[in-house]
Amino acid sequence: MIYEKVTQFVLKLIKLTKSGELQWTSAVPTNRTLVDDGFIADKLYDSTISGKYLRVYRYRTKDYEDDYNFIWIERVSLQLIDIAGNTEFEYKYEHSFNDLYAAIREQVSGADQFIDEILAIPID
Repeated sequence: MIYEKVTQFVLKLIKLTKSGELQWTSAVPTNRTLVDDGFIADKLYDSTISGKYLRVYRYRTKDYEDDYNFIWIERVSLQLIDIAGNTEFEYKYEHSFNDLYAAIREQVSGADQFIDEILAIPID
């Protein structure tokens, strides 16, 4: 898959998310364990667009420096899933996934609306 095409796709998802045209829901994973000693580090975020189901989540995995030494790294996964939540395809990691993840969390948390509510409280 062409790297530039995926980047454009992710940027479009970010714009749709920030504009509210693409809505996301969150869920706590029932199993946080991933292959290769990795684990899901936060909630799962799901959405539907053009008849396809998307899932985004942050995970931690080991990055081996040699056979014995490793450091934990954090990444974001973007996947196409089926209606039951099973992975059909996982896009190769790109740094832009982090921006998508941040936009999704901001939308789902209602952080911007919360700020607006507090700022609208009159002070005597």
